[in-house]
Amino acid sequence: MRGRLPVLPWLCASLVVTGGHGCHEKIAVSSPIDGGAASAAHDGATVTSVQAASSDGGVAAAGAPDLGPFHALGGRISDLAGFAVAGATVRAGSATAKSDAEGAYSLSVSARASHLDVEAPGYRAARVAFGLGDALARADVLLVAVGTIGGAVSDERGRGVAGAHVVLAGSAVWPARRTTTDRAGRFSFDDVAEGVYELVAVKEGAPPLTTPLASARIYGVAVEGPGGAATADLHVVRAGHVVGRVAGLDGRVVAGARVTLSEERLAVLGDDSFTDRAGTFRSGHVAPGRYVVRVAAPGLPELPPAELLVSAGETTFHVTMPRGATLRGRVVDASGEGVAGARLVAHVEGSAGPRTLAVQSSRKRTQLANVREKAFAGVGGKSGARPDEAAAAAASGDAITDKEGRFTLRAVPAGSVRVLAFHVAHGPARSAALLVHDGDTRDITLRLTAAASLEGRVVDELGASMDGARVVLRDPHDV
Repeated sequence: MRGRLPVLPWLCASLVVTGGHGCHEKIAVSSPIDGGAASAAHDGATVTSVQAASSDGGVAAAGAPDLGPFHALGGRISDLAGFAVAGATVRAGSATAKSDAEGAYSLSVSARASHLDVEAPGYRAARVAFGLGDALARADVLLVAVGTIGGAVSDERGRGVAGAHVVLAGSAVWPARRTTTDRAGRFSFDDVAEGVYELVAVKEGAPPLTTPLASARIYGVAVEGPGGAATADLHVVRAGHVVGRVAGLDGRVVAGARVTLSEERLAVLGDDSFTDRAGTFRSGHVAPGRYVVRVAAPGLPELPPAELLVSAGETTFHVTMPRGATLRGRVVDASGEGVAGARLVAHVEGSAGPRTLAVQSSRKRTQLANVREKAFAGVGGKSGARPDEAAAAAASGDAITDKEGRFTLRAVPAGSVRVLAFHVAHGPARSAALLVHDGDTRDITLRLTAAASLEGRVVDELGASMDGARVVLRDPHDV
């Protein structure tokens, strides 16, 4: 129903309404209490006397609760894509209505009502707050379509695995959700919003089962449409885990480093572990296979991703992390005065050569994983670096100048580096390429240029003005 929303009848009651001009009229409104008292707002007038018909045709007994004035409330129920949701149940206090084919609803609600509850099959229930005034109130509600993901966890012989922990994450689920399989190895996740998800299962070892089990991660499990049901079956095998030590080039241990194992570079689910005071770590149980390993520690350059083959049982992975270089200096304006609040960013342009990580398997055979930082030229990664490697190498860190324009950039990866300075009141500045080595400390000065403004007009091929066009100014020398 569009436009003005009338007071809707639930129960035929005779109300005497005094309008603003002294006129009287009788209207039918709803009373949430059978035979109880009711009052309403009509054309901005407030009910002054009420005679609500009881269920037997008589007059309601005195002393019924005063619900205050009633107001008209309406709106539209739709999904996140804007499509109407028909048949949704809408409640405000004790008033109830159903949305029509266009998703529209209308209610006559007590002024004391403060929120609206909406439910529809295949959608997540919603509660929204609203306010009522003399004017007609409107509350449009967006519902999230949900479905289920279910399946079973089985072992190598096809038997259901009871008590396995299943983890779900993806489009609209983060942090990850967890559930446990039943006696037959079945599991189910309800109320999962539309999207694409990953799942993994782990069964910890316990007597008489002493060997932990884990499944490979399943990617691309899609929940589509309201009430959609997706199925994902997981197969567990004898699990592996990774242990190791993280230290600096000087041999000192690195505590608090995060070691992440993931089966793909863009995986949502990953196994995170952290080094202790001795610099050692132990991962959770994972299925044997090839993993991408990422190591990051506070105050140290983040290592580029490395690949590791994890076998059943224990795999050892030792990591040596560089300290990085320190770049410090001052940002000044055209007159040589220090500029406070300027932002400094270091961009790595090239490689400082390969880093060697010693990896030892559970079979005591030593492997060498050479991790070579990918050189890239510019934001587009023209040298062929993958986007995630370019992103990890590009923004190595930033700093803000103090009152005297001084700054310090720490943990800058070794290699060819350029430093850029930005300030809202000045043009940007960029340093020459600096070749820095691990542990270096370099002093530089950056001079900001005077800011300028550009004004113009954007037109189409016929000369007509184009509203909302985005204009971007780029420095051809920017990295």
